[in-house]
Amino acid sequence: MAGGPIPEAAAGFCAELAVESGELILEVERVLPDDGLLDPRSQHALLLATRNLLAWTNNRVPAELRADVGLLNRVYADLGIQLDRLNPETVTMPRLQALVFTYVLDSQMVEAG
Repeated sequence: MAGGPIPEAAAGFCAELAVESGELILEVERVLPDDGLLDPRSQHALLLATRNLLAWTNNRVPAELRADVGLLNRVYADLGIQLDRLNPETVTMPRLQALVFTYVLDSQMVEAG
């Protein structure tokens, strides 16, 4: 985005975003351990929820912002494909960290942006 004012969101966008975010948070909270620490299973759920929220947002943001949200959405979509292949019950934190580093920090889309 080149700067300037942020375009107006469509009517109801913020309310819908709040509902969608709340539903995804509830999904993540269901798999959080009682101590609240992020274990591999809950980290896996959190990353997938992030992907889902970005996809939802990308489909609804004003056209002027779609390229900005779209870049992050594509990175998380690619990451999500790999996350979907993992068993959330047996995934390890090093495996999740490796995927995040590969798809978020070393993405060709990030380098091109």
